[in-house]
Amino acid sequence: MNASRFHEVFGDDADFWGEDPDWRIEDWQIEVSEDNTRLGYWDWVLAQRDLFIPDEEL
Repeated sequence: MNASRFHEVFGDDADFWGEDPDWRIEDWQIEVSEDNTRLGYWDWVLAQRDLFIPDEEL
């Protein structure tokens, strides 16, 4: 995910080096280490949102 896409999705005040409050970096690291994902952290967060949060809540 590039910087402009990141800010488009998460807002101008979002920190690329930060962490989403619902999906921790440690959880993503476990998924990577178990070969369950090859996505980068923020792309993985978007995938989790798509899977677990209905569109009307976003």
